[in-house]
Amino acid sequence: MAACYWKEEGELQTNSNRQSFTSPCGPVNDTNQVVPCCVNGDYCMSDGFCYYTHSLSGGSGYYVASCTDPTYLSPVCQNRCVNDKSLDAVYNPSSSLWACCTNATSDVQCYAPFDETFDGPPPQSLSTLFYIPATGFSPTSQQITATSTSSSSTSLAASTTSVITPPTTSSGAPKSQDSGLSTGTKAGIGVGVGLGVIVIALLLLILLRQRRNFTLGAARPTLAEAHEKPATEDPVTQVPVTKLPVPKVSLAELAN
Repeated sequence: MAACYWKEEGELQTNSNRQSFTSPCGPVNDTNQVVPCCVNGDYCMSDGFCYYTHSLSGGSGYYVASCTDPTYLSPVCQNRCVNDKSLDAVYNPSSSLWACCTNATSDVQCYAPFDETFDGPPPQSLSTLFYIPATGFSPTSQQITATSTSSSSTSLAASTTSVITPPTTSSGAPKSQDSGLSTGTKAGIGVGVGLGVIVIALLLLILLRQRRNFTLGAARPTLAEAHEKPATEDPVTQVPVTKLPVPKVSLAELAN
């Protein structure tokens, strides 16, 4: 199995102790002459990142992958975060950039990163390419085929075994599989719900209009009823006229 190499404080490292717990992200052969490296038990991600799920004080869950090129000149080798003792990096959503974590006191300090930044997709956009077992990579247990990524011309993805997706974390761990309904299904459900609401609204409108017409028809009197004298109306009381007697006066009496 090919050895892994990395840089610390700008110097190429070949420490055999670290090589014992670091493995390539797949076999090294004529097709993949140089491959990234991550720590055993971690995930090889796209764009030259590694991802770990264990707890690390001050860590972000991500670090820059090393490689199997002893010269560190291959484009597969990520010359990022090589000026300190830590390859850890943290993503800043405000600037949309990755920043290298400090390691001044032998502890990773991603909460106080270096000024060194570099471009890269956010954590949730990274995809899982390969999982290195805790016991190290064994070429006989998993077969890897070459694929391409946005950051390098050669990368690796599992073919005969399913890719293991790291669990979601609060820092935005990547997901290699999308879950939930497809876009077409969601659109169909939306159209169906909209049509159902329209049909229900039309039915309610028809029922309200029928009820209104029924109420107005019951309250409106017919033409005959409108001209018919109410039975409870009292007839006009005829007041009798009393004739008063007119006195008779003679002409002689008028002359006197």
